[in-house]
Amino acid sequence: MPLAVCGYPTNWRGEPEDGGVVKFPQAVARGPVRHRAEISTVRRFFRRPVAVDLSRPLAPADWLVIPQHELRELTGGAIFHDGLGTIEPMRRRLRWYPAQVWRYVLAAQWARIDQEEPFPGRTMQVGDELGSRVLTARLVRDVMWLCFLMERRWAPYSKWFGTGFARLRCANRMGPLLVGVLRARSWKDRERQMSRAYELAARMHNALKLTRPLPAKVSLFHTRPFQVIHAMAFAEALMKTVRDPRVKALPAYAGSVDTFSDCTDVMDRPDLCRKLRAIYR
Repeated sequence: MPLAVCGYPTNWRGEPEDGGVVKFPQAVARGPVRHRAEISTVRRFFRRPVAVDLSRPLAPADWLVIPQHELRELTGGAIFHDGLGTIEPMRRRLRWYPAQVWRYVLAAQWARIDQEEPFPGRTMQVGDELGSRVLTARLVRDVMWLCFLMERRWAPYSKWFGTGFARLRCANRMGPLLVGVLRARSWKDRERQMSRAYELAARMHNALKLTRPLPAKVSLFHTRPFQVIHAMAFAEALMKTVRDPRVKALPAYAGSVDTFSDCTDVMDRPDLCRKLRAIYR
């Protein structure tokens, strides 16, 4: 490679930092340069981050063990030259879940919300302020994940999760509500703000027309004094629309690897994610 392109050095230098290596361009007067450019076949390039052979149709379980941040990386960014016409067709195949898998993952995300939506109030009944705040933050994150799914956009990993969310169509409405939830000083205020976010998410669901319209207003959690959206109703309604027998046979509400794993040392290892396919047998 040349020593520089358009004034930018092609040589990269690495320095240890926090146990890793920070890499940055450094000009050199003569070669060879450490350019860090990679040469690969299209098939190998797409297979490495997903550990799946993309030359064949993917089964539902294959989709579910590919972390979304890997799919976002493969389908995002510019392609400057595709002379053989092989890259864009592969990217189109990975643009989004098949329709029936999408419904399954959506249902699992609503089920996650259902499992904890009354807990911020319940923990405050026993004076657990910290626990209430932690649970609320978890629910905020779950609603953000739900928004990515409803808008059919792969979510990035944690460092860019908020940045990616800000680019969603719903962000200008949903974002201020979720910020308000996290800023609230009392659990009642958190509940009011969260209720508005739940109701917006419910309206977004109804706009997709994947199920019959469902109530988009919060109400009491049985006889307890907590306002919830009854998220399981959305999960169950979505599962009733699943017709593919392969998807119907999957464990109910297990969702994708992103639903049940938050471990970087798993999510950045395609070989380990692939082993999780056993969950769906």
